[in-house]
Amino acid sequence: MTNKILHTVTNRATFTSPVFPAITSFVPRTQSEDATAVREFLQMSFNTHDYYVVGLLQAIDAIPDIKWEFGTSPRTYDLKHYQYPKPWSTGAKLGPDAGGPPVVNRTAAEWPVFFDIYATYLDDTHLRVTGGKHNDIVKARRNNDFVIVEWPEWTGLSGTLQNLDPGWSAGFEFHLYHIPNNFPYPILAEKLLEQPSVYQLLIQQGLESAFYSARTTLEKVATVALALGKSYALN
Repeated sequence: MTNKILHTVTNRATFTSPVFPAITSFVPRTQSEDATAVREFLQMSFNTHDYYVVGLLQAIDAIPDIKWEFGTSPRTYDLKHYQYPKPWSTGAKLGPDAGGPPVVNRTAAEWPVFFDIYATYLDDTHLRVTGGKHNDIVKARRNNDFVIVEWPEWTGLSGTLQNLDPGWSAGFEFHLYHIPNNFPYPILAEKLLEQPSVYQLLIQQGLESAFYSARTTLEKVATVALALGKSYALN
């Protein structure tokens, strides 16, 4: 099978990034309840972009013994060429502040990963900043044509809000869509331990001991991906 790892792990034929093939003969098929539940937990059905797919494939490629288990089928993609979609915003633009150019560099520390950050006007000196499970009230002040914000550390943001639309008043909301440059393998590995479907899948594929003896969180994630690949071959 061409692109065996890609297709048997995700059970998908189409992807968003041009790094993956646009045309394929692969046809997804019905999987076991456990395999389906694990894929859903790993966000394999998420198709706005390929962040989750790439993160899982990179884990496999990083563990030679696991990659070898998939065999030597031809591959028509190269993950080195994958590019994260650029961040975009509505309501305002992030501009420079006294410290220099604006920075957008959030580190993902949760599962599933969130990509939306909102800053909502509360009054002339405060914004509510939210993202995932975060919900903070922070200081903010208008300075001529821009707003200086005390961004929470978890946002990975620095910079002022400029070109406000509809303006600095009730109803103002800044929305930033940003894909973190990291993949939270340690958090994911911890969460995998809490999923009964993961445990069952590992047992079914004879990989339970391999998972628990894995030396790194990256290897744990890759082992679960291998279990998905093996389960596909049996269906």
